[in-house]
Amino acid sequence: MATMVEVKNYQFRNAKNAVLYQLNRALGHSNFMAKQTQRFYLFLLFPFIRKILLFRHKNLKDVILRNSTLNQSFHPFFSDMDITLLVENEEDLNSILRDYFFLKKIFIMLDTPEVYTSKEHQHLTGLAGTRAWELVEFFWHFRKINWNKKALLKAVDPLEILKLTRSIEKSQLIVIREHPGNKNFSLKHFHVLDQIFQAAPLLKVCCYYSDYLENNFAQGFHIELSRKQYEFLNSLIPGEEIIEEIKDKVSPQYLLAKEAVFFHELYLSKSALRIRRFQHLSLENHHQWINYLESQIPAPVDQV
Repeated sequence: MATMVEVKNYQFRNAKNAVLYQLNRALGHSNFMAKQTQRFYLFLLFPFIRKILLFRHKNLKDVILRNSTLNQSFHPFFSDMDITLLVENEEDLNSILRDYFFLKKIFIMLDTPEVYTSKEHQHLTGLAGTRAWELVEFFWHFRKINWNKKALLKAVDPLEILKLTRSIEKSQLIVIREHPGNKNFSLKHFHVLDQIFQAAPLLKVCCYYSDYLENNFAQGFHIELSRKQYEFLNSLIPGEEIIEEIKDKVSPQYLLAKEAVFFHELYLSKSALRIRRFQHLSLENHHQWINYLESQIPAPVDQV
């Protein structure tokens, strides 16, 4: 077990977290600090990192900045710099990642990157331009809430506790909303699900919303679904076939949503595999999941 760093009776995972925690206590509520740090990331640090990586690696097609650094949710001590690396193929990938993780040791705000081929990223970008992408975001942030809740139960580092709590709150703003005057939660994008299910609005959220999330991501929320709605939702899960009972009822929008959820999961899993391979971590589960997904690739919606 890694040695913890103790500061004023607090146990931190490392010295970096201890310093960031103290800085947050002193300056975390300063809007001026947040704006200036964000500008430094956007206009100096990110262009510098991007230029170094592109100059050193011809197979690297682009370096893309994403998430909170680009919007108003940025926090100077909690927000990481989320980076996507685009490669033409996996040739020289180890060398690219070696340079990236070397830079990550120097610039501690850099997070673990996502790695896609140009073809994968182009496909995701096309899907992200459709209405179906709202459902991808719903699945992703719902899962993120549950991951972070599980991590929060084990966290002892004060900075990690603050970051996990903030991340959960941000994801909840994307996934759910609280109705004025009562404490019931509803789906933020329930109108999208309503159109997909071809059913009445889904309003009440309680404990779990599908066996998929219950089995894989522990406690969360639940949409109270009719049998018909449940069949439509379960058939959206990556790798699941559309059951016979609803095949004649699905719309092109439903098929597009299923395609978006599927490829988002497939490409994200491939990205994780590339990072784990570089870090010499276990690959067996990722290989099995990716192989299964690739055996279930759906036909493009315009060909259905």
